[in-house]
Amino acid sequence: MSSELTEQAGRQLTQKKTGDIQIGGVTLSPIGAKFTKSVKAEDWRQVGEFIKRAESGVQWWIGDWLNYGEGRPGWGDKYAKEVDEFGRDVDTLKQYKSVSSVYDLCDRSHNLSWTHHLVVAYEAYELCERSHNLSWSHHMVTARARARGETQLPKRQPPDAAYRARST
Repeated sequence: MSSELTEQAGRQLTQKKTGDIQIGGVTLSPIGAKFTKSVKAEDWRQVGEFIKRAESGVQWWIGDWLNYGEGRPGWGDKYAKEVDEFGRDVDTLKQYKSVSSVYDLCDRSHNLSWTHHLVVAYEAYELCERSHNLSWSHHMVTARARARGETQLPKRQPPDAAYRARST
């Protein structure tokens, strides 16, 4: 039995009991893609679209998943176990979590990669840190940001998540 995940262009994307994802005549597993002999061009194209979307979203998904699970009442042991068994470097997971916490869903650009968002968060943190350490006025910060080619200050300051990602 499989459960429906989504439906596009009249084709179903399903998840098998094994966890593999099926789109038409194509099965995606953790170790590769298996194509039946009867795969249609539209199925092949749809698989490519799914892969592109998954590849560009996985860091956000993991970060949002971690942020949601952290601090849930009664989830302490479950959360720690899932993170330990996730199979990614702890620093990488912290980075995903941090960047996801800096940007609300509505502030994330579909036209920029997750790495673009990481760099901007890091640069904003660096500018804030320099401003604090050198006691810059907001006029100085604005001048420095403009000198780097930015014409406006961000609409809000990101939380200290970028700092946590670098220092922990």
